[in-house]
Amino acid sequence: MAALMRALKPAKAVPSPPVKNYEPAKRLNHSTVLVGDCLYMWGGERDDRLKEHNIEIERRDSSFVEVLHLPTGRWEQKPTTGDPPLGIMKYAAVAIGNEIFYYGGRCSHFHYDVNVLYSLNVDTLKWRKVVPTNPEDGPKRKDSCGMIAVKIEGEDYLVIIEPGSIHYFRIATGQWISPKVTGDDISRIYDFNLMSVDDTSAILLEDHHDNISDNYVHRLTFTKGSVVFECIFYGRMVLDAPWFVHPNRSVLLTSPSGLKLLAIGDSQCETFDINKTNWKKVDVPESVKNRNVHSLSVWNEDTTNTWIIEFGEHWGGASLSDTAFLNIRYTAGGDISVRTYSLREYQEEMGKRRRSVEQEVSQKRERIMEERHQQEIQQLHLQMEERDQQAREREREMEKQLQERERESQEIERQLRGELQQFEQRERQLQEEVQELRTQNDEREKQFQEREQELQQQLEQSAQQLEEKDRQLEEQESAWVVNGDEIRMTETVLGNGGYGEVRVATFRGLRVAAKSLHR
Repeated sequence: MAALMRALKPAKAVPSPPVKNYEPAKRLNHSTVLVGDCLYMWGGERDDRLKEHNIEIERRDSSFVEVLHLPTGRWEQKPTTGDPPLGIMKYAAVAIGNEIFYYGGRCSHFHYDVNVLYSLNVDTLKWRKVVPTNPEDGPKRKDSCGMIAVKIEGEDYLVIIEPGSIHYFRIATGQWISPKVTGDDISRIYDFNLMSVDDTSAILLEDHHDNISDNYVHRLTFTKGSVVFECIFYGRMVLDAPWFVHPNRSVLLTSPSGLKLLAIGDSQCETFDINKTNWKKVDVPESVKNRNVHSLSVWNEDTTNTWIIEFGEHWGGASLSDTAFLNIRYTAGGDISVRTYSLREYQEEMGKRRRSVEQEVSQKRERIMEERHQQEIQQLHLQMEERDQQAREREREMEKQLQERERESQEIERQLRGELQQFEQRERQLQEEVQELRTQNDEREKQFQEREQELQQQLEQSAQQLEEKDRQLEEQESAWVVNGDEIRMTETVLGNGGYGEVRVATFRGLRVAAKSLHR
């Protein structure tokens, strides 16, 4: 039991040291998957395979992936992590985003792996086993299936076709779905190549006959719950299930005249026009078409350059490791012409293109820099002219303001002069008024002094008079002598006396009766 557990334990992948001109080992019955500008190749039947089945060693050997960097043509071997599948041959593979899905396959000792779905993340290079929610509803065939990715109503699905049935795998829910198949009979399909056209359709080329053009061609249209399976080219009928497989490989090309299928294998290279439904032979070297159970992938470098990458083969009892690159060109009539490159020739061609592109980019950058420089100069000239214009406008405005201020200053100066004149005139008036007031004051002072002297004299006189009165009073009081001047007779007659009339008189503030003794 312990020995069995050790055998089932995943072996750690040990990467080989980097090699400048590295090329993958010979192999066949493998697949290549394009993700971005990189071609990923995994598994395949190799000449150095173990003579006996050993899970631990086979899992270790399957823990590597070969990566072809298409812009440079450089191969690189990278180790993976996780639990890789053991079905390294005759599996089906397709990419959705940065994840490559693998289904089925078998090991090189004809020990079938389970019908399990795996995935490899190309960013982390980590394997995972995709566990469906209903595995009993999935495909039963473990190898020689076809698989493509579709997007139905905005949702990602895997479509797996096995002889006689079609299955959907819904990525979001991990659910197997058996769609309804309408159209032609699918039960007679055994060996085939399945190629995606767009998100909801595909082309299926049967692979039952020695001659490629004798095979049926079908179109498949996928909806959420059904598949329409229709034949667009009728080849030769197959009466019984073939006991011998003609492992041709095919890809789809988007030509100016429409979609074309290109198939290579069994010393043949032909194209099938999807619109015209006719086959045409394509001239390629024997080293390209003398292959079986190899891999084909299409890379659209740009709008004018399309490459087909071919790797591995089984021909004449031997497997090969050379990588062939087919540069696809289209004639005026819509036919295909092919120029073939070896790996070294492709690397040199891409180097030339890269240098040409770099030179073109450099020249373009220089032109752009020169244009930008000229634009900057023009912009600076425009800015300088604009600034000069603004400066001239500001100068005119400032001159206008200066003139206005000068006029205002002159007006203010004129007003100030007038006010100054008024002030000086007022000052003179005030001085005259002050002088007049001073004169008046002097006059009043003089009058005051004179009045003061006069009052002083009056006071002195009054004082003398008072002294005189006091003296007289003293004399009167002492001698009872009344001064006649102190008596003021009135006209009121009281009566007649012995010597005259008695009248009312005032004497020292008193009303008295007095009689004048003389008239």
